[in-house]
Amino acid sequence: MKSFIFLILLLASFHSFAENSKALTKNQLRLKIEKLYEKWTKDFQLEEISPKELQSLLQQKAPNVIVVDARSPEEVRVSKIPHAITKEEILKAPHTYKNKLIVTYCTIGYRSGQFATELKEKYHLKVKNLKGSLLGWVLENGPLVTPEGKPTKKVHVYSRKWKLVPPDYIPVW
Repeated sequence: MKSFIFLILLLASFHSFAENSKALTKNQLRLKIEKLYEKWTKDFQLEEISPKELQSLLQQKAPNVIVVDARSPEEVRVSKIPHAITKEEILKAPHTYKNKLIVTYCTIGYRSGQFATELKEKYHLKVKNLKGSLLGWVLENGPLVTPEGKPTKKVHVYSRKWKLVPPDYIPVW
């Protein structure tokens, strides 16, 4: 019995090692993220903004840009893009964002695409979906913060299947 348990543990360890040794290159990650983003956002009629474009706008401290996290509170508690607000926050007074550029994101772009469509159609706001969403953001070394504003490398990736982050980030699901 002990040798059977040992064998199970050994196999589990090997599986874990094999899984972790399959680190993807940055180009492989980019291709997977782009493919997933296209798959999940193909039905949305939305403008997009690249992670690099958004990083540039945020570095300029553009006052007319509002970043909105369309993920669940559980996901937001792990990390978010600096200064991002939640979808609940923007829905409290959507009319106050009339002359702003709203950039939505989630893990890969589907939920943010749904939310961006709602903001565009219901409130007539200028909205762009972040291309690749949070996975695309970290692929371009975008900074993340905790809800308290402290830098972090943790990324809530929705599920094990979505752990498509560079090696210097920590996937959480």
